[in-house]
Amino acid sequence: MRSLLLALVLTLAACDTADPCDIRGSSPATVTSDVSIDYRGQLENGTVVDEQYCFEANLSTFVVGFQEGVVGMVPGEEKVITVPPEKGYGAVQRGPIPPNSTLIFAVRLRSVD
Repeated sequence: MRSLLLALVLTLAACDTADPCDIRGSSPATVTSDVSIDYRGQLENGTVVDEQYCFEANLSTFVVGFQEGVVGMVPGEEKVITVPPEKGYGAVQRGPIPPNSTLIFAVRLRSVD
């Protein structure tokens, strides 16, 4: 598991930081914040289920476990967030995500509005 988390963090670190989606601001994220975020989500077995770069959305549109992990982060901060099924999609199949899956996200917060 430790090598999986390291791989996720290194994937984010490899992104070019000199791009149009630079780190902006210093305010911590709240559940109602509009954010720009990079993330890679995968299952415990390493299967990547979603990956977004410079994704802009209101934090309230994400699953609860993801929201809870991002709240309080400041632009430029990176974190690995583990979302248990009860704070993710639960017993529901969601695209490539099987029912009752734990999700692991490597996240970089770029901006908070």
